[in-house]
Amino acid sequence: MVDILVLGATGFTGVLITRYLLVHPERSKFTFGIAGRSKEKLDALLASLSKTEKDIPVVVVDVLKPEEIEAAVIQARVVINTVGPFWRWGTNVVKSCVQHGVHYVDLTGETPWHHEMIAQFNDAAIETKAVIIPSSGFDSIPSDLAVFLANQTLKEAAAKTGAPSGISKSSTAFRVKGPISSGTIGTAFTFLEEMPRSLVRKAFRDYSLSPISGQPYPRPKLVYSVFDPDRARKIWGGFWMMSNVNRSMVQRTWGLLQEPVNASRQKGETPDKLASQYSYGPELIYDEFLQLSGPISSFTFSLIFLSFVGSVILLPPFRWLAKRFIGDGIGPKDDATLEQGITNFTNITTSVTTPDHPEPTIVKTTCKGKGDPGYSLTAVMISESALCLLPESFPKLMPLAQRGGLLTPMSALGNTLIERLKKSGRFELKSFVVEKPSNKKID
Repeated sequence: MVDILVLGATGFTGVLITRYLLVHPERSKFTFGIAGRSKEKLDALLASLSKTEKDIPVVVVDVLKPEEIEAAVIQARVVINTVGPFWRWGTNVVKSCVQHGVHYVDLTGETPWHHEMIAQFNDAAIETKAVIIPSSGFDSIPSDLAVFLANQTLKEAAAKTGAPSGISKSSTAFRVKGPISSGTIGTAFTFLEEMPRSLVRKAFRDYSLSPISGQPYPRPKLVYSVFDPDRARKIWGGFWMMSNVNRSMVQRTWGLLQEPVNASRQKGETPDKLASQYSYGPELIYDEFLQLSGPISSFTFSLIFLSFVGSVILLPPFRWLAKRFIGDGIGPKDDATLEQGITNFTNITTSVTTPDHPEPTIVKTTCKGKGDPGYSLTAVMISESALCLLPESFPKLMPLAQRGGLLTPMSALGNTLIERLKKSGRFELKSFVVEKPSNKKID
């Protein structure tokens, strides 16, 4: 039995995860094993990474063979799955984890597959108390974290002032630098070539992953903007290719946290204090975009990007060329390049208003990530997510984690994950109420 099993350890991201776990400051407190199809590659990986550790188990498993998956899964407390596309190879891994009460995290950005996993396994996971958390990397922890952290700051401010604590609007502007991973490219082509179109359309409807529905969401735009009152300027941006995936995850977190509050109110009861503390409120509208220099660059980028996507969807020859030239990802993936990557975001969240409090409270939440988003920081995020699920940290997790089910990073891991990411030294996170201009201090 190991604490964590890294499935797909010899892939590019799997190697980064294995390296991260191997030198983790808490290494003496957990065990882990590596799994993949080729014993030779697994042995070579260990030989290249460690001259001293000889006790890391190697598990040979073919994800196309359910009996091998089951034999591997029952050896672990938590499975980190990096083997995608998940629509093709992930279902049996989730199924085995659910059946045996083994916790699970993965890197998927495949919302239609996630939709199917909720439908098939959520109830069973609750029965076995398995915590299943898809999208535990750059898709979609930063987006999920931004709103969760902003909500906490808003609640703390409201407790002092008596102002409303529900969220009205929340927008995240991403600024990233780094290669586009082969997994992201693979996911895009899986959407186009393997998934039923009806399921893709259904999965990308508003609140498709959420147990309840909320406010209608704005449609995609060519130019996005949000006003940053802290710096008295607009943040401009264009269409962000991961916005649909990330928004679906934020909506699921919202729904999971809001559902018990709604249920209590429908019964005429006062919502549980803890449920109210985590709830975002019924009015949340979330959106995100890729930060650019101004409206012209934002318009140009969005137009070019969406034209490219449209050509890939509608023109099979163009799609063939795209697969041929970008199928392995875009950009260099050497260590030096990955460490020079940028993963930053700025989130602006405003509260609802009431006649007694006509001015909204505005919260600014920022993240500065040191490293490439899709590879090096994804390895950190999914590893720390898995470590949250081990017995030592588990009692500190969110109430929903104690129940089990198909959850999201924040609805399950909450502040435990946030603190781990800060402690890793790779993330600088801040969240604060923006003072009114008349009260702001001028340096």
